[in-house]
Amino acid sequence: FMVSILSTFMGMGPVLLAASLSALVWNFFFISPHFTFHIDSTLDILTFGLFFIIALTNAVLTTRIRNQEQLAREREKKTNALFQLTRQLSKSGGIEEVLQISEEEIQNNFSLEPVFLLQNGQNQLSGLRHSIKGKEITPLELYVAEWCFCNGRTAGAFTRETFASEYTYFPLTGTRLNPGVVAVKLYKSFPVEQNSFWDTFLAQISNALEREFLGELAQKVRLLDESGRLYKTLFNSISHELRIPVATIMGA
Repeated sequence: FMVSILSTFMGMGPVLLAASLSALVWNFFFISPHFTFHIDSTLDILTFGLFFIIALTNAVLTTRIRNQEQLAREREKKTNALFQLTRQLSKSGGIEEVLQISEEEIQNNFSLEPVFLLQNGQNQLSGLRHSIKGKEITPLELYVAEWCFCNGRTAGAFTRETFASEYTYFPLTGTRLNPGVVAVKLYKSFPVEQNSFWDTFLAQISNALEREFLGELAQKVRLLDESGRLYKTLFNSISHELRIPVATIMGA
């Protein structure tokens, strides 16, 4: 019972220690000769070995069940976080709202304060659109952000290309265009099991930003098309109105 209780709260090391100590204590107090670790009977040796194996197996299986439960809870938590992010991004309208939702979700799930650096529509990080709070960055940090954007690779702290930067930059990649980069200040690199969760998070944000960028481009094209149509209509109307008096003057 003690080993089972410990295995529900502690790791494998303390549980194995408890299983070993329980077998030794049982041997010391209950196997003759009492109050010694010596065992006379072969049957008692087999009983002692069986007791130790059962305690050890119980500890290992209980610890595995606890670990599986924790993994299932973590997976459920991550799935729910991605669902909430996708649902909110699908209802957002405009780049600023997408940035606000993304910033809040990253703070809630990763305890990080992100800075979004977006392109200006010409695949350049000039005329930067910062996140909602409009944080300023130094020329060095701007250089690292541009390198990350142009190469499509992580850069900054805890990466191969550190550039002596205090921020870590992650590219926001899309299928047709790359919206920009996101910078976060890490105190240690992401654990292996959290990397895929972070990458999926950024992929959802990148898709939402790309959708808004393409929407803005489509609106600009539509406005240009309507402007050209209006120009042709006005030109035809003016030329028609001038054609009659010009013809009269030329006739006179």
